Order: sequence, then C-alpha cells, then structure tokens
Amino acid sequence: MYLLTSNRKPENIILLSGNPLRVIAAMDQGFCGIPVIKFQNFMQNDYQLNLVENYLIKLKYAKDMKSKNLSDFGFLRQTTALNKRRLFATDS
Repeated sequence: MYLLTSNRKPENIILLSGNPLRVIAAMDQGFCGIPVIKFQNFMQNDYQLNLVENYLIKLKYAKDMKSKNLSDFGFLRQTTALNKRRLFATDS
C-alpha cells in the first residue's frame, strides 16, 4: 500500500469503509474518508453504491476535494472528539 500511495497527496486518496473509526483515523491523517455500510442483500440493487459513485464523481470536480469532504463528513471527527472529552472527564 505504501508503494501505491507514496507519490500521491493524502487529500487525493479516498478511503471507503464501514468501520467509522477507520474513516475518522484516515481523516485525522489527512485523507478523505467516506463512511458506508455493508451491503446486506445479495440479489438486490445496492443503492448505496450508486450514491457513493455519484459522490465520487462530484468530488472529482470540486476545486478542493479535502475541504469538500470535511464539510460533508467532518461531523464524524467532531462527535468523536466530544466523546473522548466526555470519557476523560468522567475518568477524573
């Protein structure tokens, strides 16, 4: 993975994951992240895949992909930061 991504800017690499912590970690490291859920029905059309495809196409034409991604999914990082503060506040 390092060889594939070493010559690319992190803000031009997009991570799709069903694990919210991986998406948050990627966004904290400077990558773009898109949260998805697992596809559960084998024989039905996956609407989420169509939504992600449309989002990626529109993201490609954004002037600043990273700021667009943060404006769309930045709330994930904020809610995690609030949860960490609450956790540490209750420990002391």
